[in-house]
Amino acid sequence: HQERPRGRDAQPAPGDTMTTTDAFYSDLRDVPGYEPPSLFRRYSMSELLAADRTFRWTVRGMLVHPTYGMLGGEKKSFKTYVGTMIDIGIATGIAILGRFSIDRPGPVVVYMGEGGRVPYTRRLERIAAAMGVTLDDAPLNLSFDTAGIGSVRFGDSLRRDLDQIEPVLVHIDPLYSYHPEKVNASNLFEEGAMLANLASMCLADRKSTRLN
Repeated sequence: HQERPRGRDAQPAPGDTMTTTDAFYSDLRDVPGYEPPSLFRRYSMSELLAADRTFRWTVRGMLVHPTYGMLGGEKKSFKTYVGTMIDIGIATGIAILGRFSIDRPGPVVVYMGEGGRVPYTRRLERIAAAMGVTLDDAPLNLSFDTAGIGSVRFGDSLRRDLDQIEPVLVHIDPLYSYHPEKVNASNLFEEGAMLANLASMCLADRKSTRLN
């Protein structure tokens, strides 16, 4: 019996059910200190009925707490501008578009993988000025570095920011700048597993995640 390669050399053998997603996440098993994930959380009926299920808003009428999902739209439809308005609104407590009030203001972490620091900062200042906001003390935390979701660098960076900043929202823009090369975006199962892994990291700490 020949042992199947693991990590970056992992490839499905004939008749093997191993998927590209399995191979992608098997990289983590080769990392020193890796701990296998915990078992599924199981609820009895009494536990399920007693568990908190109060509906809460982060941005009233726009974002529930916690949540995850995509801010989508056609090309050049100002998705990043709208996303930045949401980031500023949550960080400062100022209503978004003068309409959507902030129920849960707090720190925001933004991973901005396109455009660079200087153009983004200029845009941020223009949007803040239009909203009547001063940015000096706003708890907006930015990174312009990129790494694939599921990579050690991305995972360690996100865990650091969740622990140290305790953000209300994590905003990743654009998704393709952080998309792993090994995950086939046209494969629903692979893409779903990658996004579920990202969401679970944030939702475990009751933080919201938004992707552009």
